[in-house]
Amino acid sequence: AGVKMGDSRSGRLDERLLDEALVQQQQEATLSVVVSSVDHVELRPGRRSTYCDQQEGASQTKRTRVGRGESWASQVGSMSVPVIILSVMIAIRGASFGGLLLPKVLAPALETFGAQHAGTTLFLLSTSIGQLCMLLTSALPFASSGAAFELLPLYASLCASVLAHPSMAADASAEAQISTSLAAIGVCTIVVSLSYAISVSLGLGSVFRRCPACVLKGSLAGIGSFLLQSALSTAADHALDTHDDLLWFFSMSDIKMLQCALGIFLGISLYAMDLRWKNPALFIGTLLLVVAVGNLVPLLGISGVTHESMENAGWFFSTPSPAGPWYAVYAALDWSAISWSAISSTIPRMAGIAMTHQLIVVTDLVNIEAVTGFPVNLEAEFRSIGYSSMLSACTFSMPNYVSIGQTITVWRTGGWVKGSSRTHSAWKPRSANSGTRDRVARASLPSFRGVGACVAALTLASMPVFPLVMPYVPRYFVACFFTWLATVFLRESMWEVFFESPHRWSDSIVVLVMMIAMPFVGFLEGILLGLVLSCVTLSFSQTLTTNVIRLQCDGRTIQSNTARLPAHAEFLRHNGSAVQVVHLQGPLGFATCRQITGIIEDLTLGGGGEIHGG
Repeated sequence: AGVKMGDSRSGRLDERLLDEALVQQQQEATLSVVVSSVDHVELRPGRRSTYCDQQEGASQTKRTRVGRGESWASQVGSMSVPVIILSVMIAIRGASFGGLLLPKVLAPALETFGAQHAGTTLFLLSTSIGQLCMLLTSALPFASSGAAFELLPLYASLCASVLAHPSMAADASAEAQISTSLAAIGVCTIVVSLSYAISVSLGLGSVFRRCPACVLKGSLAGIGSFLLQSALSTAADHALDTHDDLLWFFSMSDIKMLQCALGIFLGISLYAMDLRWKNPALFIGTLLLVVAVGNLVPLLGISGVTHESMENAGWFFSTPSPAGPWYAVYAALDWSAISWSAISSTIPRMAGIAMTHQLIVVTDLVNIEAVTGFPVNLEAEFRSIGYSSMLSACTFSMPNYVSIGQTITVWRTGGWVKGSSRTHSAWKPRSANSGTRDRVARASLPSFRGVGACVAALTLASMPVFPLVMPYVPRYFVACFFTWLATVFLRESMWEVFFESPHRWSDSIVVLVMMIAMPFVGFLEGILLGLVLSCVTLSFSQTLTTNVIRLQCDGRTIQSNTARLPAHAEFLRHNGSAVQVVHLQGPLGFATCRQITGIIEDLTLGGGGEIHGG
């Protein structure tokens, strides 16, 4: 649009040619978003970017991808894909992470009341409550909530610290231990919720955005690395947290190595298949086939191969001792047995957990914005997460957030707007503060409300049957699913850095270091390490720039393309030495500006001239 097209004879701008160039450029580079009714959104290429919030006529309504006369069967079919995928993701997370919420020292007390699955119950409750609350309060049309599994070790440590307080006697009853632990979880979740109220009131959303892009990509790669670590530890049935664990991993038995290799291979194959065909039905069918094959092997009649023998060999999750109903943990709650002094002693630790939760949320939301291209209002999402976390505190469960894995899955599988994931990825909204963008978001909500409500209902319904189904889930299936997710995150974070970033080598160093360090040093520590590395690499990139001066000449050598009279042009050719032209290149910073200031000093002090920037 900035190219000037002129006539050499008259020196005037040819408006017709410029208009044609502008129209062609807009047709090639932009998309059109047309809202034809309250609940129908259409994306069409080849038109200038516009947002229409008025009601369109019947002819335009026919052009929408989903018309008013669409059958219920097709609507249910389009919703089933994200519903099934999200339900599987939440179930796997509940199985893999729910048991980490409560410390091991509480296991005997939980077994007394038949509440061995209390951690999973609280994890799934937080997820379903957050899912329902996000439907009503989140500004993101495809936001999917999940329990903040990154905080599970912190919550387990908090409960262990409460139970080790001097006010808790060594012979404290099972009711006192469970009641105090539940109260500590609820109070900590309230502190997290109040921290978001403070952030919204102070307007800290804009402050949190000032984070380098390479750090955000590194945190996304760190999540992928953490998922890959979870896949290996689940398949091998052994934690991979320390140096000794890594040594054990490289010397584990052949059967464990086969299980890990099978899970990784299936996960990568699943990703390649999804990348090649992008068929949601094929994706779900493959997941079900992976589970079915593992359960069909004991039925083949192979000598010595039974479900029990495969369970003992580590192919399936172990069958737990008989447990009570999913709400058994609440039957042990006794308000009079709670040690409030032990809980109050951990308030500083709760404040640290709240800060960690906010940092994780900001990182995830900015990454969601980078991947989807949809502008995120941090303060609106802070308010939504504060509401949902407060409701989770009422059930003594942990806080929730906008889960980046689930949200990107909804966006890719078309769970919020009818259409393919390729269409979604091409849509770049115009402005984060545009009121028309909010109307487009609200127009796309009805399709996702059905998905979110179904996911929340299935999550609640899975809690009673969860202990019955879990023994029939192969470990390599969980490893396969985590590997698929890890591959998605790693590709999203590393492709742009390695192949599209202008500072490729420096950004790559930050991303690789964060990806390797996060699973072992922690999420928050990995982000801090990435911030330090980004500052160091920025300084080196500025210092190592060889020359920012690309060309230096005067007005006799180069002139502007402005049409002039012959006499004026002749005057410039003879007196152009008074015009100094400096053409710069590369990034300009504190380290490279010294070259420019040196030229300015030489010109002003040496020739007594005057420098005008342009």
